[in-house]
Amino acid sequence: MALIFALIVGVFSFKSLAHPVIYQEGWVLSHMSMKDMTDTNLGYSLTHRWSMGYQYFRLQDAEGKTDQFNLFKVNHLLKRFNAKDSQGNIYLHSGLGHAQSSDFKNRLGWMGGVEADWETRTLFTSLKYLHYGSSRTDHPVVVGRVGFSPFKADFNSLQSWAMLQVWSDPVTSRELKVTPLIRFFYQNVLWEMGASTKGDMMLNLMVHY
Repeated sequence: MALIFALIVGVFSFKSLAHPVIYQEGWVLSHMSMKDMTDTNLGYSLTHRWSMGYQYFRLQDAEGKTDQFNLFKVNHLLKRFNAKDSQGNIYLHSGLGHAQSSDFKNRLGWMGGVEADWETRTLFTSLKYLHYGSSRTDHPVVVGRVGFSPFKADFNSLQSWAMLQVWSDPVTSRELKVTPLIRFFYQNVLWEMGASTKGDMMLNLMVHY
């Protein structure tokens, strides 16, 4: 049943891989890296609406101060909107675990957030708000994306996307980080490459099982 559900979702949307909750009993491993940010996740979908897993998150400001979080995470698909040629989703994020920084060690860390996306076979938009915190640090993060695919591809074919990401983290930087990127899907693998307007490289790899 899990395989059948995965194929149905895949035929409708190649971007299901990039969602925080995928089909039941599916595993997702992802890693995103930039000069001042690292985000590594390992997740397991208990159902098609709930997933749990681990996250390592690092932010670094212009002075070199680094905040790090090791969290147990739970993601929830709150609502899905299905139309004939499009799909929308709303997700909730929560996490609890360990926080440390250049200024402190061994604090209770947490995160919470909400994410929404809307997609067709050739268009994609998303907006995510995440808040990481501890007794000594506070990091609100907002990430928005828009993208398009120049062609429709079959489920087992390579599909490419051109995207623009806007990142806001007022604690580590007062400037918006704008990053054009290219996304590729092939079967169960997603990878992205891009560079911000400041020249910072971004690499992202995601695999599901």
